[in-house]
Amino acid sequence: MGRLVLCMSMSLDGFIAGPGDNKDHPFGTKGRRLHGWLGDGGDVSGFRPGDEPSRAVFGELMPAGAVITGRRTGDFAGYWGGDHHDGVPIFVPAHQASAGTPPGDVRFVTGGIESCAGQAKAAAGDRDVMLHGACTARECLRARVPDVLEIQLVPVLSGQGRPPFDGLGPGHTELEPVRTLESPSVLHLRYEVQCAGTRRSVSTCRCPSTVSSPDRMTVRVRSLAVAAGGCSAGLMTGCPMARAGKCSASSWRQAR
Repeated sequence: MGRLVLCMSMSLDGFIAGPGDNKDHPFGTKGRRLHGWLGDGGDVSGFRPGDEPSRAVFGELMPAGAVITGRRTGDFAGYWGGDHHDGVPIFVPAHQASAGTPPGDVRFVTGGIESCAGQAKAAAGDRDVMLHGACTARECLRARVPDVLEIQLVPVLSGQGRPPFDGLGPGHTELEPVRTLESPSVLHLRYEVQCAGTRRSVSTCRCPSTVSSPDRMTVRVRSLAVAAGGCSAGLMTGCPMARAGKCSASSWRQAR
């Protein structure tokens, strides 16, 4: 079964939209700046990131076999006309089902966030589930259902807006950093959500072909890849060495 991946573009001070976001202005005031790394496309089908790390991340996210979106986010986006990408089902956790007929394969789930996550994973099969929306993200984190956080950290201080992690409560969620990709406009961060008592060492790959490039990619992956004798292409899609099917053992450095 695939993973539940929480994806969001966020300012350095922790906002995913500018102030005053609404259906007419879903990004809020100056909030579109946070999504500039996706390129000039007006919707998911038109996004074309301009640098190699961003293209790699976008290419990894889009094969998702299902989408979970909060009702507010879905309303703002018009539920993408019922087709977020490739006709995959869109699941919406809700207290009540939609009064009308939702577009495309949009499914309102009233049985709670765990039920919604379970149904989305079952529908996605071996593929990942993409999660959108600040309120739904908080619900999922409280319920410990996300497997991965993909944060696109944009070098800007918004000052105000919509904070995704505000009000999570006193619970403590450990995250393991497993990858960092740098590009000129955004820092792509991947974390795995940890269960109590689990922690794995990670390694840092600094391939010469990578760090000398204009994009200055730095990739953090599990040390299991080294033990297996090379890179894990699934975790290092953006690395030129991984795409070529080879990795220099000297480029690995154990991080403790």
